Amino acid sequence: MNGNQNDYSQRSTFGTAYVKYNGGVKCPKCGFILKGQRYCPQCGLLIRYPGETDKQIRGDMRLGTAQHVANGVSNVGKGLSGFGSSMIWGCTIPLIIIILLFLFL
Repeated sequence: MNGNQNDYSQRSTFGTAYVKYNGGVKCPKCGFILKGQRYCPQCGLLIRYPGETDKQIRGDMRLGTAQHVANGVSNVGKGLSGFGSSMIWGCTIPLIIIILLFLFL
């Protein structure tokens, strides 16, 4: 299985709605009951839900990629925010100590 097949955030919007109104769909290869996943979690087969078009599949895959990129950018932002906070404290505390030393010595 490749990385896309293990990414459970990549779901079929059409498939999710189809399962909601018509019940579970079985994977044609292994029989696993699907709940809107783009890939079968058990065998990794790309799932095409009844009535779903190629355009819908490509759109869902683009959304999954965009979501993956957005999550990465969010993680970088959190890391930079934490680094910035530690830098502020790392610079502020020594300055306060130096000011206090000048005032009381």
